[in-house]
Amino acid sequence: MSKLIGKEARQQQRNRHQNNVLKKAKELSEKYFPSGATFPSSENFDSTWLKLTENLAEVFKSQIDFKRAFNHCIALIKEKKVDIAIPSFLVTQRAEIPIYTQKLMQDGLAFNWLYTHWFDNLSNNGQSNNISDAYRAIIMSFICHSGCLNHHLLIAISNQLNTSLDISTVNNLPFINLEMNENGFNTNVVNQNEKTTQITCYLSPITISCISHFLALKKAPQNTLWQAPSENKNIHALIIQDYVGPIPLPNTLNKLVKSAVSLITFFPNVRISQSILEYSMGRNKAYSLPKENLARLATCAIKEHPKLHFYNPLRQNKSKARLRLKPTLPLSNFYQTLAGELKENAKKKLTSESTAKKLKNVVNENQLSTAQEVLIKWFIQKLDTCKPSTIRTYHSTLSRKWLYQTEGLNLEEAEEQDFQDLYDELIELTHYQKQKTKLAARLSDFHAFAVQEFDFPLLLEPISNDSQHKSHTNAGFVDETLFKALLDAVDQIIDLDFNNKLIIKSILIISYRCGLRISEIIKLRLIDIENSQEGWLKVRENKFGNNKSPSSLRKVPLYISLLDHEKKIVTASLNLARQENINGAENRLAFTIGQDKNQPIDKFLISNFTSTALRALSGLEHLVFHHLRHSAVSRLQLMFEFGAEESVNYAEIVPYSAGQINKITDTIAAKTLRNKYYAIAAFDGHSSPETCFNHYFHFCDLILYSNLLKMKLDLTQKQLVNLGLGSRRNLRQLAQSKNTDDCWSIDGFLEHTLKKLKTTPIKSPKAKKNLAIQPEFSTPKPIINIETCYNILNQIERGIDPIELAFKYHIDSNTIDKWRSNAKTLMSVKTRYDTPRLQSKRSFQSLLPSKPNATSELKWLDSIITKVRQEYPINRQEIQWALDYALHNKSNSKSGIYFSKPEDLARFVDTFSFAILKSKWRVLTLSMKHSTQKEHWINAYKGIQALTSKSSSGNGRTGKGAIWLELRHSDEKEIIAHGKQKKHSSSALIFLFHMMGIMMIKSRESLK
Repeated sequence: MSKLIGKEARQQQRNRHQNNVLKKAKELSEKYFPSGATFPSSENFDSTWLKLTENLAEVFKSQIDFKRAFNHCIALIKEKKVDIAIPSFLVTQRAEIPIYTQKLMQDGLAFNWLYTHWFDNLSNNGQSNNISDAYRAIIMSFICHSGCLNHHLLIAISNQLNTSLDISTVNNLPFINLEMNENGFNTNVVNQNEKTTQITCYLSPITISCISHFLALKKAPQNTLWQAPSENKNIHALIIQDYVGPIPLPNTLNKLVKSAVSLITFFPNVRISQSILEYSMGRNKAYSLPKENLARLATCAIKEHPKLHFYNPLRQNKSKARLRLKPTLPLSNFYQTLAGELKENAKKKLTSESTAKKLKNVVNENQLSTAQEVLIKWFIQKLDTCKPSTIRTYHSTLSRKWLYQTEGLNLEEAEEQDFQDLYDELIELTHYQKQKTKLAARLSDFHAFAVQEFDFPLLLEPISNDSQHKSHTNAGFVDETLFKALLDAVDQIIDLDFNNKLIIKSILIISYRCGLRISEIIKLRLIDIENSQEGWLKVRENKFGNNKSPSSLRKVPLYISLLDHEKKIVTASLNLARQENINGAENRLAFTIGQDKNQPIDKFLISNFTSTALRALSGLEHLVFHHLRHSAVSRLQLMFEFGAEESVNYAEIVPYSAGQINKITDTIAAKTLRNKYYAIAAFDGHSSPETCFNHYFHFCDLILYSNLLKMKLDLTQKQLVNLGLGSRRNLRQLAQSKNTDDCWSIDGFLEHTLKKLKTTPIKSPKAKKNLAIQPEFSTPKPIINIETCYNILNQIERGIDPIELAFKYHIDSNTIDKWRSNAKTLMSVKTRYDTPRLQSKRSFQSLLPSKPNATSELKWLDSIITKVRQEYPINRQEIQWALDYALHNKSNSKSGIYFSKPEDLARFVDTFSFAILKSKWRVLTLSMKHSTQKEHWINAYKGIQALTSKSSSGNGRTGKGAIWLELRHSDEKEIIAHGKQKKHSSSALIFLFHMMGIMMIKSRESLK
């Protein structure tokens, strides 16, 4: 009987129920599609499948159970590897929660009373000279006129008001960047390797006027110490002060701010869609562009087109995928087998050795899939250093997720981005934040093992979940000027001919205009591109690649999304492909480079070229190929929200004419704009708009603000003066330019209010020199030292591709390749007893030696490295000799260096006398009492502390003796004083020698 209670007991019951559902689904699947029988033909499959689904509906009354059973039956059929179109997995969606609940409407009515009283007083009596009232005016206007209905942002602006309010403009639109640190929000900006959440908030002219008045009051001596409240309850209390309405206001800041939604939707001439309203409330989470990227919409500086290489030598020797047979253990059976082998017997406790032996038997006795084999072999490898209980923990947190998520995936052909997406999805499936960080660490170790043993591709980014346990949205947008420069940069590629350049351009255009993933484009076949006016692209699974998810199966209009010159490029590329397709095989790839026309283009080469070119042209270090897809989706949202008439005003975002915009939106949404966000999600290959908001929509802030700028004010000129929106003279001029019957448009007051604050437009960063490694351009002088080498190899261990590191550190990829090769060779050096010489248990499966941990040791190591760097040009030969000697006379079981000749010891100590005093050394003598060279030894280690490690025997022949030379730890005295140790040695010098060996040795033979 289970002793679990509460949440754990309920979870156990849910797991048991789910397993029963899967078990019953398997029985029904076997009933209609028996394992031993011949699979039905395509003509009979549909009728048999219909009978199965009807039976499933009879057995499973719950929609959740039916969906789980339905999907499990599909997975079981896919395991049979039949050449029949299998139905897609069933996906269900939750009903949307409406905004306007009865409670919100009641709260909104109360807030309307609050706003009316405040705004009437402000417009009739002008700004108050009380600084608390001035602050309250900012907050009220920030909520109502600037559309900020997220209480976290109120705290953020309060904090900025207490320090320095940073207001900038882009295209004459004022905004502030507010930083949040709240759970439930992704990070979207990286500054100095630190990820933060920054939201761009555009400011209404009324808000700007309130801020100007507040800043003027803040300069008064009596107000310099005044601080804006920074807690929810204090801000709430200040907003609702003096409220005398008939309906009580909400009692929390969160509810109070959200109740303003019923106010701003009824402002004259303001029409905001529900999705954007939910964004303003924080319910739809979308993330702004980094400030430098946003600046490119106004200032589009471009560096001269760089000349790049497309191919890289490190990608030429890509290993071929291993052929796989059908696994003898299906997923569920393998999981049960694995769980059974790891389960501890009450009679006999499992040991690491016995568990490893049992798992090896599973490998030897069964034909496993790649996903199964890599998992179980990782467990076997971890058992060298972990207990069986630890492996059971790994199994419970990783095995089920890994096996189910990789089912149906061809891991042998998966690329960097495929694994990156897979690991991100595994982390997202983990519910608790702390567990996400632990899982990310395990996946890093898991992938590093798979890279070494199964030739998995190295990753471009580390698998990580930051200290705040947040996901990261890499917000970015490629403007039209930059994209045109990118296409021009393709013409400058050195190692591709004209036809291949057309292919690369076509791939970039399709991603930028149609939002396809790179993996979806390179597997497109000629048959997948419809020869029609719209040129529909059919994104479907084929022998060249699988779709990322069931929602990825879709049709996307191609030709109507292209500009005229882009259509000519894509058409020319496809015509060449069809001309080369002599046999007329419609299954031929549409875009391929090289002699083998059945080999998809290496995704890394395209991705690497694109990110390198984008960064070189723009100076934005975060831009990658995937931002072409971001741009397509963000552009489409803006077109749907603004319509053709307004979209044409944003030339760097939307390059189309009004007619083409209407044609695109009508084709995608079928002239029904009510479900436009679901149409965008379908266009993008997602099951719901939520993913689009979380990762791809980067103009929600601009859309919200543009709609609020259309607000009309039915006020007198005196009231406008009181609001600070203009001087009498300025307002008279504005009045002459409008009809007397019209209300005032609030966007007409932007120019005047901005002059009062003296804001400056933001600028995009200067485009940097090209980062690619090539002879045509001079790259920044590389900084090559031990720290750089250690950091690079450490990141390679974590699964980062060396090519990406070469670009990051401006170091030739051949140098990094040499370091990596030397590191592997050093770790493989054996003693004459066939034991590792340099590899310790701590550094098992590592490229690097163990780095000292103590602060004092690291400080000492820095000083020694500096001295060695200065001495090396003067005393090169002796230092190289000492390095070679140390690497060949070190044992992983000892902390020192072995010497069998006194002259070698004297030479070694003398070589480093410029940096290491004799008092820092210690020798351990071996059989020294009866040594024939005792006097020579004593002279060699004179002035050095000597301890006896092994005494000479009184019997037998005399010997020469030997010495272990150790370095004394910087904190040895303190360590001895607090413990029972008689000595404590340092590993700093061995670490230094090991790293110098990695960097300096040129011949592998010299390492043997």
